[in-house]
Amino acid sequence: MYLEGESDERILRAWAGACAAQAAIDKVHLKSVRGGGKESMKQRADQHFVALFENPDALFHQLRNADPPLQPIREDIALSMSAEETHDDVHQFIGKLQRITGVA
Repeated sequence: MYLEGESDERILRAWAGACAAQAAIDKVHLKSVRGGGKESMKQRADQHFVALFENPDALFHQLRNADPPLQPIREDIALSMSAEETHDDVHQFIGKLQRITGVA
C-alpha cells in the first residue's frame, strides 16, 4: 500500500492497534512515497485527513483555535485514540484490510 508519508504509516499502525487489527496491518507492505512539490504533497496530505478532521467542532480544531493556539500533531492524536474514538471510516478501512489479508 502506497502512503503519502512515513507518519501515515505510523497513524495506520496506531489505528490498527486500537482496532485490534495489528495482525492484519502486519501482513500489508506499507510504502511511503514522496513526490511532487511541497504544496502538492501538502494538498494530498490534507485531503487524506479530511474525513477524520473536517468537523469544525472537532477537538483538533478547538485546540488550533484556542487562545493561545495549540498545533497538535495528527499522528499523536491517532496514537492516543481508542477504538471507540476512531471514526467509522477508519473502522471500515481496517475491516477491508482484515478481509484483504485474511486476518480477522
